[in-house]
Amino acid sequence: MFESKLYILVAYPYFNQEIFDILKGQPKDKYHLIVDSGAFTAWNTGKTILLDEYCKFLDSIECLQPFKSIQLDVFGDPEQSWKNYQIMKNRGYDTMPVFTRGESTETLEKMYKETDYIMFGGVVIGAGNKGYVKWFCENNKGRHCHWLGFV
Repeated sequence: MFESKLYILVAYPYFNQEIFDILKGQPKDKYHLIVDSGAFTAWNTGKTILLDEYCKFLDSIECLQPFKSIQLDVFGDPEQSWKNYQIMKNRGYDTMPVFTRGESTETLEKMYKETDYIMFGGVVIGAGNKGYVKWFCENNKGRHCHWLGFV
C-alpha cells in the first residue's frame, strides 16, 4: 500500500522559526520529518556544531514528534561520528548513523545491526563519486539508506 506522507529533511543550521511554524501547523500524519545535523554545512563554512547544542535543539522541537534525527557526524573522524551516534541513541533520540567514504563494509554491517536505515555521506558532488556510489550500492544489499547531498 502506498503511503502518502511527505518526507521532509531539514538541516539544523537552516531550521528557523518559519519552518517550525509551518510544520507545527500541519497534521503530524501528513509528513515524516528528518532533522539533519548540518555537519556538511558547518564543515563547509568553518563553523562548529556542538553535540549538546544539537541535542538541545532537538529537545526544543519535541512537539513535532515523531521525527528522526541524523547523528552529528564529524567530517574526517568516523570514530567520533560513531561515538556521537551512540551518545544520541543513549539519550533517547531516534537517530540515524552516517556511513561515509572510507569506512569499511564491517562498519556498514555494524550500523545495520543498530538500525534499519542509515545515511550515506561523503558524496556531495556526484559526478566524481560514481564509482564510490556503485561500490556502496553493491555492498548495501538493497537496505534502506538516504544519500546525503548526492546530485
